[in-house]
Amino acid sequence: MRKYDSYKDSGVEWIGEIPSHWDVMRGKEVLKFTNGFPFNSSLFSMDEKDGFPLVRIRDLKSENITTFYKGEIVNEALIDDKDFIIGMDGDFNIVKWNKGKALLNQRLCKIEGINQLDTNYLSYSLPFYLKIINDLTYYTTVKHLSNNDLFEQKFLVPPSIEQNTITKYLYQKTTQIDVLIAKKERLIHLLEEERTAIINQAVTKGLPAEERLKAGLDPTVTMKDSGIEWLGEIQAHWEVKKLKYVANLISQKTSEKPEYVIA
Repeated sequence: MRKYDSYKDSGVEWIGEIPSHWDVMRGKEVLKFTNGFPFNSSLFSMDEKDGFPLVRIRDLKSENITTFYKGEIVNEALIDDKDFIIGMDGDFNIVKWNKGKALLNQRLCKIEGINQLDTNYLSYSLPFYLKIINDLTYYTTVKHLSNNDLFEQKFLVPPSIEQNTITKYLYQKTTQIDVLIAKKERLIHLLEEERTAIINQAVTKGLPAEERLKAGLDPTVTMKDSGIEWLGEIQAHWEVKKLKYVANLISQKTSEKPEYVIA
């Protein structure tokens, strides 16, 4: 990437030098917080037909909303798609909300950029500031984040046009990486399935013909019914015995179900 023409000291030790035309501003100058509301837990429901979706801190990164609120709607606590939400306890997770209108419970907050700071640009830079706070926060049980922790942080603020350019660049690059990750995860899943299938085949049906031939064994094998419905046929010279006859089981509770091993 092309370097800028000139740099200056940011005044922040862990950041060092920044482009000379960027500003450094405190969080209280460029951030807006909308804190979650302490909703009455006696009015919580697990039935989506029995209330309005409610986001709790434990649900912040889950796939689905599981809690619903039967009480009066608090408009100040409403969030919608594309809002950025921070968990104020634990790992200080930040997510871009995409599950529709919902109520924000306590210990969560919606965060926006104001004045010169664009919210989308903020969403990319904020995890770095949260990590610094997380690393420096003393805790004995669960870490807690306060609005003031971020209000007192110094934020780098490029010009608006540059924020937009950086945001577009990061969106393109991170999208490409996310696609690659998804493909790799799919490949890993398929390889795990193949691994399991190979093992199951070998221990229930024996080696494939070509592998038997490599091992100096007769590649042709006669099969017989194992007498076990889920297992089907096994090699004719194999035996089926209850596990208690061929293994020592050491456990606190002995299963009463019949267990088999192929020998």
